[in-house]
Amino acid sequence: MKNTDPYNQNADSWTGTDPFSAGPSGHETDPYEPDAPNQWVDKGNELVKKGSHKDAIECYNEALKLNPKLARAWCSKGYALIKLKKYKESHACLDEALRINPRYDSCWTIKGWAFNCQNKHKDALVYLDRAIELNPRYADAWYQKHLALKDLNRKAEADVALAKARELGFKG
Repeated sequence: MKNTDPYNQNADSWTGTDPFSAGPSGHETDPYEPDAPNQWVDKGNELVKKGSHKDAIECYNEALKLNPKLARAWCSKGYALIKLKKYKESHACLDEALRINPRYDSCWTIKGWAFNCQNKHKDALVYLDRAIELNPRYADAWYQKHLALKDLNRKAEADVALAKARELGFKG
């Protein structure tokens, strides 16, 4: 299976969707300290983009000390742990993010990607289908679904998912 990171900005297929950016699907603020936790997450995300995943995790931990209910920090930490192939820890972080914000579509996609990385494609489909249910226009979720279906030898369905991803702007 091709380990295709849906958020690798250096890949030709990257759609420009940043799962860590501010938005309705995961960027909560703390009413008492609205900037501090998110500043730590932003710093961690910059480190992830540079490949400094361990340092990024430290930033996410600082954010979570300030606001343990910040789904964005949990999801970002889970993503960095996937990059380090620490899947068990990653799943725990992603589960916490989804417990806090069950409508966090990019987190559902990242969890699906984690299962794809582990060649657990049937499990991946559960999460990717939920991401698509929440946001049918999420190209990266459709592409990850394509990869899972392809590796399950479900070619016709994989082709449909890939066509949908490309229709939505996926360049792979």
